[in-house]
Amino acid sequence: MAKSFKDEHLTKFKTALLNIAPEYFKIPAIQGQIHLNERAFAFELYHQLRLVYTGHNWYINGELRKGLTFLPSYQLDNTLIPDLVIHHHTTTNNNIIAIEIKSNPKVTGYEIIEDLEKLEIYTRPGKDCLNYQIGILLITNCDFMKKFLNMRIQNRIRIIELLNFHRIAIWNINVPLPLNGCGGSVKLSEDCLKIIRINNFENNNII
Repeated sequence: MAKSFKDEHLTKFKTALLNIAPEYFKIPAIQGQIHLNERAFAFELYHQLRLVYTGHNWYINGELRKGLTFLPSYQLDNTLIPDLVIHHHTTTNNNIIAIEIKSNPKVTGYEIIEDLEKLEIYTRPGKDCLNYQIGILLITNCDFMKKFLNMRIQNRIRIIELLNFHRIAIWNINVPLPLNGCGGSVKLSEDCLKIIRINNFENNNII
């Protein structure tokens, strides 16, 4: 698939993500409490993706078991279900983006690795594979790089191994910063979004 085609979908995903209002990242509740509701955030991202893709021949679905019977480990692990997907129905030839979401600031290295391993499976190319072109692990409400540097060395090594699959990246918004001058709409500044790929670790002595 041509790079420009992937870039088109990555731009749409970024647009949808930055259209999410800050209160969906940490939902205000009564008595000053804050709810970290991953599902509510995922629903809003789904809504924004639907808006961005209106008029385009692509489908956005949540927690879809599409084609899981193709996977060798299906009988052993039925949790291989992406949080969100962008794809065409009835085929694995036009699967575009598989998305996993982690919104808990206390997310562990093990949980991050688990989702990256799922994304590697979703994006694995070939016959009897799901063939998603892009895998995104979206981490919110924490600074991924700061968390990464405090992980056990085994976890850091494994994360780098998984990011070596260039079809996978970590998208990280720690604090959602509103963009000024948007009129009545709320958009986030691109400055609050960090996209972590394998090249962020190359030539850096972080292991």
